[in-house]
Amino acid sequence: GRNKVAGYKNLGEVREKIKDLVIRRRKEDVFESLPEVVTNVYRIVLADKQYEIHRGYVMMLMMYLEKKFLTPMDLQEIQKILLQMRMVCDSTYLIDRKTNLSPKLEELKSVLKELVIQNGRKVVLFSEWTTMTYLIGHLLSELKIKFVELTGKVPVEKRQKLIDEFNTNPECMVFLSTDAGGVGLNLQAADCVINFELPWNPAKLNQRIGRVNRIGQKSKTINVVNFISYDTIEEKVMAGIELKQELFSSVLDGTGVNEVDFSKEEKDKFVNRLRGMFGEKTVEERSERIPGEELPCDMPEYLNPVVLNEDNIDIAAEEAIEETGGTVEEEIKQAVEDERKQIDHERLEQALDYGMKFLNTLSQMTTGKTLVEDETKKSITVDKDTGEVTLRFKLPGF
Repeated sequence: GRNKVAGYKNLGEVREKIKDLVIRRRKEDVFESLPEVVTNVYRIVLADKQYEIHRGYVMMLMMYLEKKFLTPMDLQEIQKILLQMRMVCDSTYLIDRKTNLSPKLEELKSVLKELVIQNGRKVVLFSEWTTMTYLIGHLLSELKIKFVELTGKVPVEKRQKLIDEFNTNPECMVFLSTDAGGVGLNLQAADCVINFELPWNPAKLNQRIGRVNRIGQKSKTINVVNFISYDTIEEKVMAGIELKQELFSSVLDGTGVNEVDFSKEEKDKFVNRLRGMFGEKTVEERSERIPGEELPCDMPEYLNPVVLNEDNIDIAAEEAIEETGGTVEEEIKQAVEDERKQIDHERLEQALDYGMKFLNTLSQMTTGKTLVEDETKKSITVDKDTGEVTLRFKLPGF
């Protein structure tokens, strides 16, 4: 309705049409002995100050969404706000670098005590932001849990050393990673995955779990723990993941329903319009980026310096990768952003072109002369990079 997708129906027919064209081989079809994956969602209530900050960002967001037309600059500001909304759900430290209000970290402490300290289970722990892994690293050190950390700052050729340390060292209990470690890693020594926050892409979430759910996994059950902040954008991200997975399963696996209705997210309309648009800059009016935090090499229980045989780890590399979009997450975000910009520029060109044709018709009626000599050619173009609008017309009498 109103030129917006409200859902998809007749998915069974789509599945029948493509089943001879699409060949899929799933792990569970090939390996009957794969362990069961048990997922637990921990809903976390934000601290009062956290919730106030989050609500403030919501109000800022609604100011933009009430506009009839969004400019490229508006979209950039929206991306900043969405990013900050997600960050504040983890900790206020990601926003101001001063306070550290984070019920999630408190809950993580309890989970680690139960899984690692009491039951001796190895854990792979994911977070999207290096500053969050910095905070988690301090928590692990406080709990006296030995760990390794994999982020974009670790060169590809040295990552296997961290993997081997985690897989072979019985004292190394936690593999702390950003999404730089979401693809191509064998971490079957662990049987627990903790997602400190959910990525918006369900494929990325499956990739995280797939690092543990691999051939050679000896445990009969893999536990996945997802932290979700109650009544925040994180619930909307989770709803988006579930809808996408439901649609995917219905079309390709035949395990879903014949119709996927998006109307249940109607009350969260602003997220429907903007899901996936997550940038990397802060919402404050400033051009510089807040530097990411790094773990000190002499931190107790931090095994990276020893494993990599380095006295000093180059932290700047990770920040450079984040700035240039070097991780898989950044590539996905950039692709979504570029696609959205392309659509909006086309709409703007079309709207302005219609307006110019209308003015051309009025000029013909009133003066007998045209503003645009050739109506088959575009009289208006919009620069995709700068948003600059160029108009080409001829004033009557000149």
